[in-house]
This record gives sequence, structure tokens and C-alpha cells, in this order.
Amino acid sequence: MNSGHDMDRDLRDWMRDDEPVAADHVLDAVAEQLPRVRQRRARWSSLQQFALPAAASALVLVALIAVGTLLGQGREFGFPGPTPPATSTQPPSALDAGELEPGTYTLSEGFPVRLAFDVPAGYGGCILVPTEQGLCADGDNRGIDFVIVENLVADPCDASQGQLDPPLGPTVDDLVAGLERLPGFTATSGTPGELDGHATQRLTLVAPMAPDACVTSGVQTWVVTSGRTNGVGLGERNELWILEAQGTRLMIALAYQPGTPPEAVRQMRDIVESVRFDG
Repeated sequence: MNSGHDMDRDLRDWMRDDEPVAADHVLDAVAEQLPRVRQRRARWSSLQQFALPAAASALVLVALIAVGTLLGQGREFGFPGPTPPATSTQPPSALDAGELEPGTYTLSEGFPVRLAFDVPAGYGGCILVPTEQGLCADGDNRGIDFVIVENLVADPCDASQGQLDPPLGPTVDDLVAGLERLPGFTATSGTPGELDGHATQRLTLVAPMAPDACVTSGVQTWVVTSGRTNGVGLGERNELWILEAQGTRLMIALAYQPGTPPEAVRQMRDIVESVRFDG
């Protein structure tokens, strides 16, 4: 029977791996055979009576396979695909002094490193000088500083001693080594880490705790590039990330007082870990 032979041949050809046949061609070839079977008036054998339902089933199978193939090739049939997740196109806001709404922020003009970070509720902007900007927690003596360090003080407990002379070297390792030797402080050794793909050195610096450990001028630490000298409270802890980004040595200081709740410290760490560098 030529019609059955031709249809079988078309089906086999369509399923061959080495020589794909377009689905439209196969459907046309199979459909062409079916009218011929229906129009025949001769007596049917039992095999002929079986051929029509078998051919119809084969046509359905071929159609399903063809639709699946076309879907796999990215064809569309008038129904929408899955909706991609919504993404925010809202640009980050520039950090400003005062209370901040939750959102994504960049540092204000004058800071030499371009970066953005996520801020939850309960923080305000602290801009001390262009090269020292950050966040202050509402009603709490803790916060995060993004700072460009130029030098360290010679003696944290005696401001009359001035700055280190010769001054601190320009590398990340120079700053880490200088902080580890800061008189009167307890410092952990710098450990390597990563922040948004940038290699970092991390350490914790703890200020002297005894009230009489320093003179009344307070406890001082590093000198910012604009000339401002940073002061800390007795027993204050600073978790530090030190890295080079966009050709500039950057220090991120997470500062808090003894007795700060652990969950508040974790929240500030999350803010630091959200930092993304632009460029």
C-alpha cells in the first residue's frame, strides 16, 4: 500500500537525527495521505480498516512532537511566556546630612571612590569632610565611615605629638601595619577577605578602656586627607575593611561602643557587605 508506505517513510525521515525535516513539511505530507484513504470505495481488509485510526493517531503524535520542537526553538503561539521579575530602575540617592529614608545611596560629591550601598531605616547621613562620609545610627553612638586615610597619629593619647614622621606609606599593607602598632590599642592581625570582588584586609581595633589611659584631649587615631583627625571613645571598637578601589586606598570603619546589641552590629556589617563599586 503506497499511502501507508509513504507516510511511514515521512515519519521515519522526520525522526532522523542526522537530517532534520521541517515540522510543516511532515504535517503536510501526512495530512495529504488521509483524504485518499477516506475516499477509497474498494472493499477494505482488516489491515486497511486499522490503517485510518493508526494514521490519525500518528498525525496527532507528529503534531504534538512538532509543537514541542517549535517551542524548544523559542517559537510563540499567541500565549505569553513567564513574566521576568521586576527590577528597580530608581537611581541611588546621594548621601546627605540628616535622617535618611531606607534605600540605596552613593557618597556625595568630593569622595574619590564611586560606590553604592543599601541603607535600612534608622540611619542618618554623616558628612564630616568630603573624604570622610558615612552613616550615623539614630540615637546611638555607632556608625559607618568611608574614609581616605592620609596618616596616623604618633601617640593616640597625646595630641601634642602630632602625626607619624615619616608619614604612613601609600599601600593597604602600610595602613594595616600602622594600625596594628597604634600605641595603647588592641588590634587583631589583618586577615584577607573580599568586598564586591575587591581584595580586602580586615582587622578589629579596640581603643583603651581605662579612663586615665589618655590625657584629656581624648583618644585619636587616623588623619583624614583633608586634615581632620579622627577621635574615638574609650573602649570603642572599630571593625575595619581596607582595600584599594579605583586607584585609591579606602578604609571602611564600622564603629560601635561596648554593650552595643549584637543584632545592631550585624545590621551594620550587612550594610558594608552591600557595597558595590562603580568602575
